[in-house]
Amino acid sequence: MQFNILQNDPNLKHLGQFFKILTSLWVHEDFVENFESYISQLNGIIQGLFALDDITLKSNPNFKRELIKLFYILKGIVHGLNAQKTFALFFDWFYPEYFPVIAKALDAFI
Repeated sequence: MQFNILQNDPNLKHLGQFFKILTSLWVHEDFVENFESYISQLNGIIQGLFALDDITLKSNPNFKRELIKLFYILKGIVHGLNAQKTFALFFDWFYPEYFPVIAKALDAFI
């Protein structure tokens, strides 16, 4: 299942808020065992960003927008995590496999 409700919303803060609320549902005690399957929806977005080489990153105007969108989503998810246990679920998914997206973003825009 994919959530395209905010796909064309120009205000990325709404996207962050949406994922904050969604995450608070994902980590509810009735659904937390499926957290990894819920969050794995982001795998395609992150892998798409990793697939681009450095030259394409700097010259592609959509990359910056997609990267900012991803960071708003991640921010919303982290804000929706309400306990150390649920943050650990996120961290186990994100690190070390997807953590390099931060270094790639810094390399592209510094």
